[in-house]
Amino acid sequence: DYELNLEDQYYVEPQIYDYFTFRENGDGTVELTAFDKEKALSTDIVIPATVSQNESGQWTEGDTYKVTAIANGSYSSGVFYNSGITSIELPATLETIGSYAFNSCSGLTGELDFSNCTSLTSIGDSAFYACSELTGELDLTNCTSLTSIGEMAFHSCSGLEVLALGENLTSIGDYAFWVCSGFKGVLNLTNCTSLTSIGDYAFEGCSGLTSITLPSSLTSIGSFAFSGCSGLTGELDFSNCTSLISIGSYAFNSCSGLTELDFSNCTSLISIGSYAFNSCSNLERIVFPNTTGWYRTRSSTDTSGTNMTMSNPKQNATWLTGDYRDYYFKRNA
Repeated sequence: DYELNLEDQYYVEPQIYDYFTFRENGDGTVELTAFDKEKALSTDIVIPATVSQNESGQWTEGDTYKVTAIANGSYSSGVFYNSGITSIELPATLETIGSYAFNSCSGLTGELDFSNCTSLTSIGDSAFYACSELTGELDLTNCTSLTSIGEMAFHSCSGLEVLALGENLTSIGDYAFWVCSGFKGVLNLTNCTSLTSIGDYAFEGCSGLTSITLPSSLTSIGSFAFSGCSGLTGELDFSNCTSLISIGSYAFNSCSGLTELDFSNCTSLISIGSYAFNSCSNLERIVFPNTTGWYRTRSSTDTSGTNMTMSNPKQNATWLTGDYRDYYFKRNA
């Protein structure tokens, strides 16, 4: 007689992740190190939160190891480099996305969903470089552990339209959003209360931005940071930026729609780089926080120069966009 065994009846063979390669970290976690597009049954990829290994050493569905990282790569060897994937689902366990992880995944379409990534701490250099078909909103507000966005992380993601960043972000790397020309409207960073630096070229060529609001924690704006943001119009008010110390060379180069800059509350400001407001042809007024103690110099390292009194906003604009645009304006703290 046959005795029905319910466990046998409902047993399902664990899924085998033969298209993924994982590396054990020795602490119950693993890092995703490779993806084999030839073995994957679909271009819509789901990275599991946990995995196990069977007796044959194959990675399978299970809960033995927690998947916490996508490994670092190089320009032509990122985990998903040029893999043809069309969508990616990231696990809630993920803590780091390595450099070049999704480099040149031009087939990725739609929005990237980071809503479950509350443990994510860093997005590496060039992680989503040239993912030009991504669209819609890049919403990182649920990534409450995220502290850094690496250099060129979203470089040339020209299809993205809206950017929202998390409150604990401390740095935006060089070229991070370079030529993300699809961004539209307001870039509001006021909720990024830990953000201290915006890297060189970070938002260069984001011509669709119409206004920027910066957080009070910001201490430095890098060279070329907002260069070519020709859609910025009207007054740029850094009224929250009481901690701002430096504005890099060419930081607002060719922001031709700006008409006024008000730095009156930026009482910590002591350095403005050469050509910071080059080709800001409609800029009529620049209000300085401290009108005395300033000097102009040809060198970024000089500690003295020609003394300048910055009390006339209209004259200030003429100097920084015209007569002395190639000078550094500095103030001894």
